[in-house]
Amino acid sequence: MGYSRAARVGTLVFVAGTTGTDAEGRVIGEGDPYAQAFAALRKIEAALHEAGAELRHVVRIRMYVTNIDD
Repeated sequence: MGYSRAARVGTLVFVAGTTGTDAEGRVIGEGDPYAQAFAALRKIEAALHEAGAELRHVVRIRMYVTNIDD
């Protein structure tokens, strides 16, 4: 499909939008915003590791929710 979770450009790593879904596209922790965020962050962490980076190197995150109370 030509989709990359993360791309390294020089010393920077850019991570694409990531959701809390499994390999088959099913939502992890349906109805549980914490579980969904945790799953998305684990996927991001794996992508960062593949690019030679770690979560401690992240300088900005944007998170979108469908319910602001979450």
